[in-house]
Amino acid sequence: MKVIIMPEACADMVRIAEFVAQTNPSRAVSVLIDLRRQCARLREMPRRFPLVPRFEASGIRRCVHRN
Repeated sequence: MKVIIMPEACADMVRIAEFVAQTNPSRAVSVLIDLRRQCARLREMPRRFPLVPRFEASGIRRCVHRN
């Protein structure tokens, strides 16, 4: 399966890392790496993750990582 991380999703991941950096700067980079790694898991086992309801016809899936 082809995984495309949209620019909006990349921006969201950066914002999450920036938020984490406010309280734990050393963890911020690893959070970003974890998020990217989790996205890559979609490629390996796409059906493991649910389809996004409004984009089911397009086959877009969602991968939630922690809170």
